[in-house]
Amino acid sequence: MKKTTIFILAMIPCLLWSSVFPVVKLLLLEVDISNGSSSKIALAGMRFFTAGLLILITSMIINKKIPLPLKGQWTNLLLVGLFQTTGLYSLFYISIAFVTGVKTSILSQGGIFYMIILAYLFLDERIKRQHIIGISFGIIGVVILNINNFAETKQLFDITFKGEGLLLLSGVFGSLGQIIAKKRCSNIPPMTLNGWQMTLGGGTLLIIGIISNKGIVPLTSGFSVFLMFYSIIVAAVGFTIWYFLLQKVNVTDLVPYRLTIPVFGSIFSAIFLPNETITLNIILGLIFVIFGMYIISIFDKRKL
Repeated sequence: MKKTTIFILAMIPCLLWSSVFPVVKLLLLEVDISNGSSSKIALAGMRFFTAGLLILITSMIINKKIPLPLKGQWTNLLLVGLFQTTGLYSLFYISIAFVTGVKTSILSQGGIFYMIILAYLFLDERIKRQHIIGISFGIIGVVILNINNFAETKQLFDITFKGEGLLLLSGVFGSLGQIIAKKRCSNIPPMTLNGWQMTLGGGTLLIIGIISNKGIVPLTSGFSVFLMFYSIIVAAVGFTIWYFLLQKVNVTDLVPYRLTIPVFGSIFSAIFLPNETITLNIILGLIFVIFGMYIISIFDKRKL
């Protein structure tokens, strides 16, 4: 696959995921989540179960057949769904209410570092020197963003378990889900893989949420319906493209693109969320991340 194609395809889900941080926070403000974690889990289940069904229906229309995996693949799909959707997003939705949009977009990408380690341990993928250099520039960009928040709030490193702690832990689940998908599901078509893992994982979230919340979370305004619809499309499109790339490209080659998520997520949060603004540090962080990606791209076939 050509580098330009990989770049374009990788940036689509990264930009979509970046935009969803303020969307989810606005949705939590728009609906009734008076039952706390139960309401948030129910809301996450509504989003991902619907997204999974949408993918499966779309696949059925395109291919004119029900996208059923082979009998021996169900366990792997369930494992991916439990890690990638149930585990990751139950923790993400619980924690995001306690963390700003800018900070969420940064800390939620702890999975970048987990994935490099897990790919080395379980996929026998070697870490190239240009990855280390490029990712280092990306990390510097993220640190610049963190320093900015620390200077303004004086609370950046006041870590709470229900906020920052759960957000960081969610990255572990998401990374494990992607490693399982890469290792065990490489022969499953991307739409089938994403549709079923999201339906199974989202369905588990929905069942837990409905039982604990005593029902779904009503979408009582047109704005809340729009926010939910957008978040469903982001999940459906973003993960389908990402799983396609995971089947074609090494994990360590994809990880650097995810460094753009905290930067663009910070920008989108600053634009759409009250009391969060674009600062010089965000711009500097973006420059470092783009330069890191440039190094990885330009030297991918050369020795450093």
